[in-house]
Amino acid sequence: MATNPLTAGTHEVTYQADRETPLCQVIGNRLNTANKNQADADVAQVLTVLPGVFVLLASMKIITAEGAAQTFDLGDGDDVDFYLAEVDGNAAAGTIYTSVNLGTLPSRMYSAADTIDVVSHGAAGVGIYDVRAVQFVLYP
Repeated sequence: MATNPLTAGTHEVTYQADRETPLCQVIGNRLNTANKNQADADVAQVLTVLPGVFVLLASMKIITAEGAAQTFDLGDGDDVDFYLAEVDGNAAAGTIYTSVNLGTLPSRMYSAADTIDVVSHGAAGVGIYDVRAVQFVLYP
């Protein structure tokens, strides 16, 4: 069995009156192309978005660069590059890409379950990337 290329984590703030219901969450996952190679146009579903969630922004951080020309899009089932287009997968480790850096703030209300996806442009086989999103759970 192959090693799972994704690792997940969540940080959250809860409603004042209901400590069991999260209001704001930073969800994250790691895409490790060294564990699961990505071919050109492969889609890696890295974050799960539940119905009733408003995603404010998403980001991608280079942990280990690909070592060759490589770009990625960050989007969802409706628009493959909704959050970010042409992220440089060979940028220096520690480089963070967010839509805020680009002067825009794409956000979306999800009425149905979806995923935030990384789409590869070219083959990727050694890079490691963290993907995060800030989401508000409006209708749990």
